[in-house]
Amino acid sequence: MFDSKNIPRVFKVPVGVDFSRVFLNGLKSRLHEKEPHELARVIVFINTRRAERKLKELFIESGSSLLPQFHLITDLSDDPLKLCNLPAPAPSHHRMINLGQLIRKLLLAEPDLAPISATYDLAESLGALMDEAQGEGIQMTDVLNLDVGEHSAHWNRSKKFLSILATHWKQNALTDPQDRMRHVVETYAKHWDINPTNQTILIAGSTGSRGATALFMKAIAKLPNGAVILPGVDDDLPKDVWSALKTKKFTLDHPQAGFAKLFDLLKIDFDDVDPWHKANIRNIDRNKLISLALRPAPITNQWLEYGPLLKPYLNKATQDLELIEADTIKEEALAIATRLRFATEQGQEAVLISPSRNLTRRVNANLARWNIEADDSAGTPLQLSTTGIFLRSIAQCFGNSTLSYDFLALLKHPLTHSGKGRNIHNLMTMEIEVGQFNGAKILRGGPPFIDFDILSGWATKDPHKTIWVKWLTRIFQPLRDAKEMELSEWLNLLKKTAETLSSSPENDIDAKVWEKDSGKAALKTLDQILHQSVSSGIMSNIEFNAFLRSILSQELRSETQSANPLISIWGTLEARVQSKDLVILGGLNEDTWPSKPNHDMWLNRDMRKQLSLLLPERRIGLSAHDFQQAVSAHNVVLSRSLREGDTPSTPSRWLIRITNLMQGLKNEGPNALDEMRNNGNQWLTYARSLDRVDETKKIPFETRPSPIPPENARLEKLSVTQIKDLVRDPYKIYASVILKLRKLDPLGKQADAIERGNTIHTILEEFIRQTQNELPENASNLFMKITNEVLKKDVPWPAAQRLWLARMQAISSSFIEEEIKRRAVGINIALERYGEIDFQDLKFKLTAKADRIDQGKNGLRLYDYKASKPPSLGDIQYFDKQLQLEAMIAFHDGFNKIRKQSIEHLEYISLGPELKKQPLDINDQEVSKIVDEFRNLILTYNDPSKGFTARDKIQFLNHISDYDQLSRKGEWQDSDTPNPKVLG
Repeated sequence: MFDSKNIPRVFKVPVGVDFSRVFLNGLKSRLHEKEPHELARVIVFINTRRAERKLKELFIESGSSLLPQFHLITDLSDDPLKLCNLPAPAPSHHRMINLGQLIRKLLLAEPDLAPISATYDLAESLGALMDEAQGEGIQMTDVLNLDVGEHSAHWNRSKKFLSILATHWKQNALTDPQDRMRHVVETYAKHWDINPTNQTILIAGSTGSRGATALFMKAIAKLPNGAVILPGVDDDLPKDVWSALKTKKFTLDHPQAGFAKLFDLLKIDFDDVDPWHKANIRNIDRNKLISLALRPAPITNQWLEYGPLLKPYLNKATQDLELIEADTIKEEALAIATRLRFATEQGQEAVLISPSRNLTRRVNANLARWNIEADDSAGTPLQLSTTGIFLRSIAQCFGNSTLSYDFLALLKHPLTHSGKGRNIHNLMTMEIEVGQFNGAKILRGGPPFIDFDILSGWATKDPHKTIWVKWLTRIFQPLRDAKEMELSEWLNLLKKTAETLSSSPENDIDAKVWEKDSGKAALKTLDQILHQSVSSGIMSNIEFNAFLRSILSQELRSETQSANPLISIWGTLEARVQSKDLVILGGLNEDTWPSKPNHDMWLNRDMRKQLSLLLPERRIGLSAHDFQQAVSAHNVVLSRSLREGDTPSTPSRWLIRITNLMQGLKNEGPNALDEMRNNGNQWLTYARSLDRVDETKKIPFETRPSPIPPENARLEKLSVTQIKDLVRDPYKIYASVILKLRKLDPLGKQADAIERGNTIHTILEEFIRQTQNELPENASNLFMKITNEVLKKDVPWPAAQRLWLARMQAISSSFIEEEIKRRAVGINIALERYGEIDFQDLKFKLTAKADRIDQGKNGLRLYDYKASKPPSLGDIQYFDKQLQLEAMIAFHDGFNKIRKQSIEHLEYISLGPELKKQPLDINDQEVSKIVDEFRNLILTYNDPSKGFTARDKIQFLNHISDYDQLSRKGEWQDSDTPNPKVLG
């Protein structure tokens, strides 16, 4: 097939051609005089599964009845040529389990190193380091013997973990994929040095960036009928640049630097690399432009020499080149989706290439509005799939009381009760979400943890509900006690729970949890681990959750049958050996493409350099090569967003190079760049118009509302605490009382100000009740004892318990001192007492629940407890008259079992961070005045022309009301004139 050579046989395919098609044509041209079966004897190693499928499709399209033998380079760990005597590979996830055991022992012995919950995150990180070291042929002794200089203290901590790798490596030699691959490559190379095979073996499309791969390429290139075919070699680079790439360390981030390193390993020069086959370059002038723009930074002075030579060809170079510069990533995704949609309408094959999964997910979401589903090579991470979320949600319930929001999330999950009767399940789920039993709310506004006794009580009178609740109880209650088990027990519990929850109360085998692609993948993963004869040791529920997240984080490739055959989304690796009619390069911002170097928690840059591991700038060079390959397609869109979140973004260094070079080529350069932007702006214009309101049909802003309800819907009853809202924000009373609308309670009680206020009231009520006759000598101790009891009973949040306990401790002495003074002038006669006053002529009733009423020498003394600061005197005078209104009710014999008499004293008691009080003087004349003021207020709102104005006398401009959305706040200002509107 090949002429004999005394040097390794390496071929090149230039930038700007379809690598797969050129490879096919070159191979067939070399075999055109051979028998057809000779093609089937050719062995081809390729870098990705997608590239393999593409080549097979092309061979079939060309009329080949036989195909070469394709292997992935990563399959070398399986010894595809059967020249090694390898032990059986380690079962899937064996290494993570083994490393996890070793790390757990270390963390239990030295807990200061890391929390035990980090066990499997550390195992995953150490595993990645091991893969890299094994692939580069580096022994753990090399790592442990590094010269660390001044970093010795940190290094000693790291060595404790790295020693674990040495232990695992020694115990599990040749069982890890990278270790096996390195061993296979070295064995093949030694074997072929002695017995070179005459079989045709080719490596196509690999750049040799990994040590084991480069070593394999060297062995293949030396065979009589072996060859390496490199993708995307830049023929426009001058020889002096190639020389610089081989000798200058500052050129590692150049797109061709990897080839220079490979040529150095093979001991060949650029001139020794022949073209694989004649190729029609799509745009020679663009190749020259990109090649010059990406020259190594220290020799960009060549722009001055070669740049002017490009000027006559710039229009041709930038023909079919578009530049999108969107304001935000959201706008960028919509513009890209618009461009892809247009491509489908034109019958073009189009691909989006981007390393940003954030961007590609957004593009997919925007394509869905037109029912277009792209063929996404990345798929969906298993942990984010429907099944993955379902399994992780179940695992969250292990070893814990089930939180209300976890419980409701699982009940509403599409895989729960996925068999017959799902509609009844959904109905009962909605009922318990907002329902209550015997006054106790179940989920929203109920306890933070599920109370199955309340659920059982709710279901008592309905046999269908009873069966449903018993089914849920049977599933969830045992999970609370699952705290420490073997991994196999955890996995069996997870599978059993998932299958039971996915079925129905009547049919435990009607589970659909494993039916979809993600379900099959998850079941396969769980079963692979279960069938391994590896003991994980005892795991806590927290460790199992971390382990489950780790194993589900692997990528799931879902072969969606409904994907549009014209639209694809690729990662940068897939773009090396294939192309499409339209190529969109998305996310061209610094730290996205090229991506920010991953933080290596084990080895710093100097350590990696000592070990000859891949340096950050070398990774950038690989990304640069992917970019150079992709931008050389026929029709290319370069896309970026000007902002990322709230901060301005920096364009990708390659985009900066291209635009800077063009800006410097006066007249022709800026004109061509403007044309590129104009080409891209049309997609931004289309994208912006999609969600823009038609100005001719623009909906006018709502005015500040002031609804006037009909007479039969006027106010009939309010509590004293609602009067403040009637004065400050009448619209709130209109919405909550007249329309009877209220905000949905959160799932489970929250440790908020309302809950704290209720808890304080309970504590004080119980303390006063127990000391009704007299205060004991140890009143402070009793006060704190009651506080502890109430907190343990009513406050299920440990952090809130400790915080609130500390606050009550801080004010306990002051409270007792003030309580002694209160008892000196009055005797408590009522706690939490209900009262009301009925204004029959107004057809209105005012109600109250007084916190505390004492009998003083000259009348009643009313107290109101506040968890925060008390209202100011100004606020009390004009807006917040809660205690005065309670005094009005008491003065008119409105409280049960309390006789009508004068009011002696009113006082607000604040139990915030420090004890405060706000006393109010009052007499019978003041009470009469309050009656008149109150009657006038109610008469005002009984007036048929009076509206309930939104935020009429709001205290703070930044105040947020539950009803702001209903009133369309944001379309009007607090200073706007209200718009009264009579309602029918």
